[in-house]
Amino acid sequence: MNKSALAAAIAVIASLALTEPAMAQPYPAKPVRVLVSGGAGGPNDVQNRAIAQILSANLGQPFVIENRAGAQGTLALEACARATPDGYTLCTGATNNINYMPTLRLNLPYEPLKDFAPVAHTGFVDAGIQVHASIPVATMDELIAYAKAKPGVLNWASFGPNTSSFYFMESLRRTRGAEFLHVPYKSSAQSQQALIAGEVQVNLYSVGQALSQIKAGKLKVLAVMGSRRLPYMPAAPTLKEAGVDLPLSTWYMQFAPAGTPKDIVLRLNGEVNKLMTSAQFVEKFMTPIGVSPPDAMSPEELSVFMKRMRDGFAEVAKTIGLKPE
Repeated sequence: MNKSALAAAIAVIASLALTEPAMAQPYPAKPVRVLVSGGAGGPNDVQNRAIAQILSANLGQPFVIENRAGAQGTLALEACARATPDGYTLCTGATNNINYMPTLRLNLPYEPLKDFAPVAHTGFVDAGIQVHASIPVATMDELIAYAKAKPGVLNWASFGPNTSSFYFMESLRRTRGAEFLHVPYKSSAQSQQALIAGEVQVNLYSVGQALSQIKAGKLKVLAVMGSRRLPYMPAAPTLKEAGVDLPLSTWYMQFAPAGTPKDIVLRLNGEVNKLMTSAQFVEKFMTPIGVSPPDAMSPEELSVFMKRMRDGFAEVAKTIGLKPE
């Protein structure tokens, strides 16, 4: 090899040596934005800020929360679905905007099963059927009997028609003949304040967040959603144990845009799953807001979970006569 060829080869090798670290730069190499589909201060926001803070420390780059409230969380999810799938835009979703709305809205600007790469499940809301203490019922059967005997006397709160509370009330009306008066509020917090004040008599709401009022005897829990009793309220049966078996639950998940590199999704999945199995994290950031940790799931298992939840709600929608609009 002549001197000029040797010099050229050395230059190429040197160039590769300089560019290789940049090409193989570990994720994340810059700040990651997390679009939260809810307002500041809500359970979804509070929990994801805690997750973002720990991911920032563990992965060496800021995970920056951006609240995109409005349109029941669809603004955040639409922006996420359209973002570059490079791992630097993540988003959060919940039952209403990931499960309910795709079933009932024809013009939704995203399709969760196609437009997102599921990253991690971040918990189930410890919701339960709660009644005002003045109502003389202690079980779901007694509540249903009371509503049938006095149709329209009991006010049932929700924070809109696209919520678990509303769908649960409608299902009881259609399948059990229990007549309630639906009273919608602008937020779940407002609906619960109305229950505490006695403006309404029934609500489906986080048991954890209502614990002080329950312990004070102002509210009663007739049954809880989910497959297990709550460890901090073991006397309250599950809905299935109470004879009302509906495939409804309220949960949170994190997503990346579809097409995000699998190694990035897997890394984030592993990091968040570690938090979901950390007793310290759960006790500090989840139990106080009434959220229970899920079983750790891989991205593939999350996709199966999403499909199962969608199919279950489609059956509920059919039962209560809801059609896509």
